Amino acid sequence: MNISQVKSVSVICLGNICRSPIGEVVLKDRFKRNNIDIEVCSGGTGSWHVGENANRRTIQVLEENNYTIRHSAR
Repeated sequence: MNISQVKSVSVICLGNICRSPIGEVVLKDRFKRNNIDIEVCSGGTGSWHVGENANRRTIQVLEENNYTIRHSAR
């Protein structure tokens, strides 16, 4: 598959509050920096965190690396 054929990427983890939000934020940034028009979203395989913000450690790691996040688990 050629990258030009890719329309979207979904980053998935268990609860969508730790790993997948980081993946979503970093991929969106990398695609934007490289003028790649691919939609990025994240989600969880379980529903127990639906509507919650990202984990405080996730937010901390992103902020330490100059990223910001607005997140609601899905």
